[in-house]
Amino acid sequence: MKRKTVFAGVSLLASSILNMLVRIGVFLDFVVSGLLVVGGVCVLAMKEWDSKGVFGLVCGLAGLAYTPIKLTTLYFILASILHLNRFWLLGLGLVFLIPTLGLCLASTLLLLSYRKSFFSSIRVEVLDPIEKRFWFL
Repeated sequence: MKRKTVFAGVSLLASSILNMLVRIGVFLDFVVSGLLVVGGVCVLAMKEWDSKGVFGLVCGLAGLAYTPIKLTTLYFILASILHLNRFWLLGLGLVFLIPTLGLCLASTLLLLSYRKSFFSSIRVEVLDPIEKRFWFL
């Protein structure tokens, strides 16, 4: 399980770098990239599923939600303001933001699978003995 969390944390850190390479100059870029960095560090620091893992999962979901918003901003708003070719600007954004989206998705899915195995281990260790007691009553 440790390899999954290391890959999830490194994915969040790499996605924050890719997110900042296509910075559109809004404060929200810094906030989302900061969340991705802090979430990646929290995931790397967690030993088992705890509040650090939950925060890393939330940061991954924030990256997933922000990437399409950023692509829409590049295509519709920024291209009109700067009088640039929309498809050129969208292509430039896609080069960096599709890997960002993929890394955030991979991190989120890995953390969700880690959470699932954590809860299944709790079920085996805690709930099975309780069920056995009820059968003997």
